[in-house]
This record gives sequence, structure tokens and C-alpha cells, in this order.
Amino acid sequence: MKKLIVLLASLLALGANAEGEVTKEVFISPGVVSIDINHQGEVIKLQRDQDRDNEISSFYVKTTRGKIQKMHPFAPHAVETVGELDVIEYVKQRSAGDDTILVIDTRTPNWPV
Repeated sequence: MKKLIVLLASLLALGANAEGEVTKEVFISPGVVSIDINHQGEVIKLQRDQDRDNEISSFYVKTTRGKIQKMHPFAPHAVETVGELDVIEYVKQRSAGDDTILVIDTRTPNWPV
């Protein structure tokens, strides 16, 4: 009976550890896992793939390399450089009703999604 209790306790501990691994969230930025966006009257959840082993292709390797960082443009620059967080901020502003912002997705149909 004692062996059964030890075995059961061990299995429960392993299950809790495995569950802890599964629940590690992949953040967009510190403290932000997802953002709800209003697109053409439909609420869409914007988030990174929560699978830490996910790969788009071997060219990009893993998609979960830490937090996304803002891009800082290099001087002198004739074009404003924007990164992923900047685009997300523009999408949030547009979703909140700012009609001065236009976000255009220029990906081709064969773009990996």
C-alpha cells in the first residue's frame, strides 16, 4: 500500500509539472498574451502561436524567441522603420476607431501562415 501511495504522489507531481510546462504562455510583449481587435465588425484575437516548439519553416526556426522588441530606426533614415509591436499598436488604434490609420497586408497567397 505504501508503494502505491508513493507512486500515486509521484505521478501527481509529474502531472503538475507537465501541466506547468503546457501553461507557459507566449507573450506579445511583457504582460500581454493577446489583444482583441475589431475587424470589419468581427472581434478577432491577435496572439502569438502558444506552441513553444512551433516552426513556420526551418528558415525561421522557432517562432517563440523571447519577447518582441520595438525597432529603433537607424539615422539617417528616409523611411520610418516599424516593427511588429508598432504594427500591433496601429492595428489597436484602427480597431478603436482611428480612421487616419490604414494597415495593408501585402503578403502573397503563398506566404507561410
